Amino acid sequence: GSTGTLWAHEAWGLEQPPDMVTFAKKMLAAGAYLKEEYIPKQAYRIFNTWMGDPVRLVMLDAVIKEIKANNLLENAKNVGTQLQADLRDLEMRYPGHLMNTRGAGTFCAIDCENATLRDEFVKTARQKGLQMGGCGE
Repeated sequence: GSTGTLWAHEAWGLEQPPDMVTFAKKMLAAGAYLKEEYIPKQAYRIFNTWMGDPVRLVMLDAVIKEIKANNLLENAKNVGTQLQADLRDLEMRYPGHLMNTRGAGTFCAIDCENATLRDEFVKTARQKGLQMGGCGE
């Protein structure tokens, strides 16, 4: 949902759906859905302790109803649009230090000049209540 769509790949505008989509804890159960040619012929070739049970499905139904009732996917799109606009504003204010804002909804990224600046940017953002992480060298 952070992309503004229920499944992230829906935000990418793919011509064909992906061969496989996996999901886990945000859906209250783990699993995958696959194109027919990728479905294992033998039982339990894809299995784990998070495959879920009927109780999880009831819980998931309540979560999906809440997402729809409160228009949370549209909210993620709108917040993401504003977040990315603000990140682009920071790019303009700090050219060469921050660049390449991209993403869908609130699932977005920005590049920093170096790892030291990135770490400071992440630390400051977290102190201001923005949940984010850094990666790369």
